Amino acid sequence: MNYTQNYQLNQWDATDRVLRTDFNSDNQKIDAALKNAADAVAAEAAARAAGDVYVKLLDLTLEANTQKWDIDMSSIDLTKYQKLVLHPHLKGNTDQWVYLHLNGTSTEYGNIPMINEPDRQNFGAVEITLVPELPRIFIYQIGVTSVYEEDYTKPSLMGYVNFMLDSGNNHLDTLNLWFNGSSYRIQTGSTIQIYGVKR
Repeated sequence: MNYTQNYQLNQWDATDRVLRTDFNSDNQKIDAALKNAADAVAAEAAARAAGDVYVKLLDLTLEANTQKWDIDMSSIDLTKYQKLVLHPHLKGNTDQWVYLHLNGTSTEYGNIPMINEPDRQNFGAVEITLVPELPRIFIYQIGVTSVYEEDYTKPSLMGYVNFMLDSGNNHLDTLNLWFNGSSYRIQTGSTIQIYGVKR
């Protein structure tokens, strides 16, 4: 007897003996598969009804120390997302900020604090949001970047700027995290997660 590729349902040859137990087994597999599919559709429908649907698009870990971390964004079609949300968690050999650039431009579109060991610096975190209204991308960040402990409980909107894509483009080429100082390095183990909110 042969079986189907995905769910291993029975495929009888002309000479095979047909048994009731084989039919029952197939029906149980089909019932379970249909239930799983229905649950997944219902969960997504409920999430859409409740609001934003987040999809993890990238989850990267830096594998070597670098002054400039270039993140390939070319596979993300911005027309499919209402916004992209960036969660960087960066380690450095300094207490300076890493600056956010887009498509390798010299313009700084945000600043990201280092999350280092407590005796050097451990002064906050940010969330950066990109809102594509093509050809413009609006960028804003919320977070804490103060070295003063009393400011930890006061996250704030740190302003917004906008970036203009070339005509006809529907994606960013790269997201660039740069240190300005030549001796500064983003260190191994730094991470960034990028989520998309579906349109």
